[in-house]
Amino acid sequence: MQEIKNNFNNKILCVFLFFIFSYTLYGYNRYGEFGNDATAHIYLILVFIFFLKYFNKENIQINLINKLFLLSIFSFLQKTTMLIGIFIPFYCFVLLKNKIRIINFSNFFSFIFLFFWLIKNILISGCIIYPISITCFDKLNWFTNDKNYQISAIYQSQENESWSKGWPDKKGAQLSFEQYNKNFNWVTTWIPNHGMQILNKLSLYILFIFIFLYLIKKNKKKENNSNGNILVLLFPAIIGTFLWFIRFPTYRYGSSYIVLTIILISIYYFQKKYDFIDSIKFKKKIFLFIIIFFSLFTCKHTIRIIKNFNLKYYDYPWPRIYGDNFENSKAKSKPV
Repeated sequence: MQEIKNNFNNKILCVFLFFIFSYTLYGYNRYGEFGNDATAHIYLILVFIFFLKYFNKENIQINLINKLFLLSIFSFLQKTTMLIGIFIPFYCFVLLKNKIRIINFSNFFSFIFLFFWLIKNILISGCIIYPISITCFDKLNWFTNDKNYQISAIYQSQENESWSKGWPDKKGAQLSFEQYNKNFNWVTTWIPNHGMQILNKLSLYILFIFIFLYLIKKNKKKENNSNGNILVLLFPAIIGTFLWFIRFPTYRYGSSYIVLTIILISIYYFQKKYDFIDSIKFKKKIFLFIIIFFSLFTCKHTIRIIKNFNLKYYDYPWPRIYGDNFENSKAKSKPV
């Protein structure tokens, strides 16, 4: 909220922050839906926010690179699928390689932290990034890539990919994990299940973006107010979305990539075609939509709390992690 208020003069940044804020309320409001994945997505989004707010190609600050690198590394350590986010500080490194000293205490600390994390992976799994088999060391005694062992990297990789592509929902001929993942055999199963679920989750948010942009636009563009950083950020967002679809198309794994791609494409198209309305009207519409979002958010969770107030579940009253309610877990329990 405060960042939105502080950046009204930069309307493109303000709209980007507002869309991110809106989606956070809309999409990341239930721990049970995303679990710890939400943390990785939020830190990746912070990398995009810092870059869009502070990056200036003519005057790049080393402190910005330090923050971008630290945030992107932390996001990657939370969820390895966030690896694409490292492109952003790397892009800054390339631009600055002949201008200032890039290696400093902050970056060195990030590298050391990453190094020990990778060493830990090798010690417990034989892979730099488990279960990506190309990062594994075949000669280590504690590593195996034999498909007959469920713990092997290649088996886990194929199984995880198959399940994210809707393996439990498949019908027809019996296929192995490897066969199911090949040649887009999974698409006909994924579209009516995961695909439609994702469309249902995002359709209302996409409609909101279109409505809001329509309300804050002028009919004709009179000046060049384009922000080139939008185009830079579009590259990792689209690449991340593409890899998500090809390898792990479950919404909780790639929600940040998808949402960032939608937002950045919308803003990029808008800034090329239209100008913003005057500042006073712009602020009023921003605050109006924030009030609407907070009201909907409050009503939704108030109704949910009232509806489930008397529900007893496993480990009540701590946060509900498992799907069983109290009666089901009691029925399934066995005397020791």
